[in-house]
Amino acid sequence: MSKATDRDKTCRDCGVEFTGHFMCEFCEPCAIEADKRRKRESHQRRKHIYLEKRKQWRKDNPESAKEMEKAFRERNRESVKMAQVSFHKRNPEKNKEYKCKYLARMKAEEPEKLAEQRRRNAEQRDPEKARASGRKSWLKHRDKINKLKRERGYSAGYKARRKDAELPSTCRKTIAGIWKEKCRLTDSTGTLYHVDHIIPLSIGGAHHQDNLRILTATENLKKSKKYDPSLGGVWADNELARLNKKSFTSEKTP
Repeated sequence: MSKATDRDKTCRDCGVEFTGHFMCEFCEPCAIEADKRRKRESHQRRKHIYLEKRKQWRKDNPESAKEMEKAFRERNRESVKMAQVSFHKRNPEKNKEYKCKYLARMKAEEPEKLAEQRRRNAEQRDPEKARASGRKSWLKHRDKINKLKRERGYSAGYKARRKDAELPSTCRKTIAGIWKEKCRLTDSTGTLYHVDHIIPLSIGGAHHQDNLRILTATENLKKSKKYDPSLGGVWADNELARLNKKSFTSEKTP
């Protein structure tokens, strides 16, 4: 039923002719869209005021703010996760910074939870993909890794652990320093040096800082598996050491 105020009008947005109030400039669907647009523009103009109010409310009510955030994340778990992934892809530097802060906080406050998360991530990881990634990383840093292994005596330490030749007083940091000094001498003089076990591991010597010395490669190869009791050295705490230690002591005693 038409009213006295109705007129034949043309919509300003879509150009469709309609009958409506003489002051109306939009048809019904376009009027709804125009109303939404006005609200969005008003919100953008007053956005800074809303943000300030929200920040102030969060400062005044920290516990309520945490509960609201938690409830929101529970209701919108998938969308929150997608937003986080998208943000980290756009900001790799910030992602790295956040990870470092998170790991430092978890190590200090909840180390058990961090270990559980790492274990769970390792179980969920694709083994083939992880193997390929590890291989690629190793090929990229191969020279650096091999250099570090040489400087720290990695192969000798591995052999010593297999032979149960380490003692409670063994200081791996000091041993790494001896191997590093060996590498420095080799690089500076051009002569190949070795780290020698005074009591060889093959007869029960300990992988201990007091059982190590630096020799040239020629002297070390010439010495081979021989042991001179006058040099001292430290025995390991295993069956092989107990057996050979007796024989060397009996030979020494007149």
